[in-house]
Amino acid sequence: MTTTIAHWINNKAYPGTSGATAAVTNPATGEVTGEVALGSVEDARAVIDAAAAAFPAWRDASLAKRTAILFAFRELLNARKQELAEIIEARVEEIIGLVLQEIKRSGYDGLLPAGMVLTGGSSALPGIRTLANSVLGVPVRIAQPENLVGMVDKLDSPAYSTGVGLLRWAFLMSEFIPPGDHKRGGYSRSGSDTQGGGTRMEKIKSWLTRLLP
Repeated sequence: MTTTIAHWINNKAYPGTSGATAAVTNPATGEVTGEVALGSVEDARAVIDAAAAAFPAWRDASLAKRTAILFAFRELLNARKQELAEIIEARVEEIIGLVLQEIKRSGYDGLLPAGMVLTGGSSALPGIRTLANSVLGVPVRIAQPENLVGMVDKLDSPAYSTGVGLLRWAFLMSEFIPPGDHKRGGYSRSGSDTQGGGTRMEKIKSWLTRLLP
């Protein structure tokens, strides 16, 4: 018997009005484990209407009552954390599998011996590095900003690795591309840097060296 995952409105299962479903598969085996109901415009309107109707009571509830509800929700999460972990793992494995498919499609399969780098908030999920290494078959590491000055406790998360990396890259590039352009005397026709004493090729060589693993 196929398990159908319905919508959830007003604290109860809601089958929806579209009648359409999509298969739920195990990304590791491809096995269909159930189906999920697909929503329609009417379903979305029903959810919005239910939330709007529930809001006044929640707004007017005392702080103690709202706190009790949130704590009860926390206990439910703790009681079913194994089930949640299995769901999250399956979805993450599915996403990483899609990444692998895109790598193969682009022709880079087998051309990444140095491995891959995961960035963003999701890369902080426990065990994601091991899972990605298993699915992709290459070394995997988690990007995390280092050698920061100032708000270190706010920016040392993988969630900020891309943003911090782009800022550092711009700063690095500023060493090789000075302000202004060649028309203002930055470079001579021979490629010499008339302001810094080096040559363009020397700077390009230094820049490429920094890209090596």
